Amino acid sequence: MSETGHLETFKLFINGKSVDALSGKTFDSLNPYTGEPWARLADGGPADVDLAVEAARAAFDGSWGATTGKNGQLKATFYMSLHPARERYRDTATCKWGSL
Repeated sequence: MSETGHLETFKLFINGKSVDALSGKTFDSLNPYTGEPWARLADGGPADVDLAVEAARAAFDGSWGATTGKNGQLKATFYMSLHPARERYRDTATCKWGSL
């Protein structure tokens, strides 16, 4: 909570923009330790999910999606060039990215 007693508000992030939930609804998120509200969040519903999925699909089918395979190839090439430190890099990359 801010010094003025107002909760910080977080919107949904859809198609590169912070937006309110289509319903306009929000809810307070509680600090699990204190039980006190610490933020107000947009309460996204099924229509918001549909918009987010549509935006993600458009991004994946566009120029952003075309680069994902290249990024994986670059990571693999870099990994192979590390020879002595491969195992350490592999473990770090797996923790960071979920896979190599």
